Amino acid sequence: MHRDEAPTDAELVRRLLRTQFPQWADLPVERVPSAGTDNALYRLGDDLVVRMPRRPAAVPQIEKEREWLPRLAPHLPVLVPVPVAKGMPGEGYPWSWSVSAWLEGDMGLTRKFSGSKVGILGLGRIGQAIARRCAAFDCEIAWHGPRPKPNAPYRFVASLVDLAKESDFLVLSCPGGAATRSLVDRSVLDALGPEGILINVSRGSVVDEAALVAALAESRLGGAALDVFVDEPRVPPALFAMDNVVLQPHVASATVETRGAMGDLVINNLRNHFAGQKVVTPVA
Repeated sequence: MHRDEAPTDAELVRRLLRTQFPQWADLPVERVPSAGTDNALYRLGDDLVVRMPRRPAAVPQIEKEREWLPRLAPHLPVLVPVPVAKGMPGEGYPWSWSVSAWLEGDMGLTRKFSGSKVGILGLGRIGQAIARRCAAFDCEIAWHGPRPKPNAPYRFVASLVDLAKESDFLVLSCPGGAATRSLVDRSVLDALGPEGILINVSRGSVVDEAALVAALAESRLGGAALDVFVDEPRVPPALFAMDNVVLQPHVASATVETRGAMGDLVINNLRNHFAGQKVVTPVA
């Protein structure tokens, strides 16, 4: 317990409700287990939760929640516990507190990314950018491609199956085309295994899509994150029903900064061309 902490319990909540919100005073009150030390949470009936700051530093947080969550909630892609009432100090409790909507759901455990083993298929410009970002999370990085790169700071693995076998995450960043068509087949997916995650940001043709769907459906593969597909924009319907799959369009460039830079590049290419100069990004 912190030296500046205000003790709370279910009986205190009941007393505060009786004096400030009598309409909820007869609802059952139950402490919600939590790991944090800033707030105490109490389930109030089936539809509400009481949130009480336990220390002074947490009071501004709850005040900001009351101000901003009702404004932000309609625009967020996920549900948030919007405050429905503001409680005042009383019954020996020194700070304001909140009553919010209770959201049903299970906060399941997720997977740790930092320190994991990441395999990268294709260490070109994009693959190297992925590797640098993974390195920031202290990941162990290895890669596979058509040939080793002596100056690459990451370990080369000659077999894609072997790379998949030793990886927690297998990230695809290689070119499409005939040379890589269905390169990630059943043998690679089985090597990645029921705890492994496949991430494809390259081309849909690199993966044997039927084998991928089967591996996910049969729990031979742990999960997949995909923004490219074999027959775009058509996506295999089975993938939409899987809770171990993340799907999105291929929109890595969809930021204000990147799209602005793309527009500038077009203008610079046109300017150079009509001025009789070499374009910035010539196409062979």
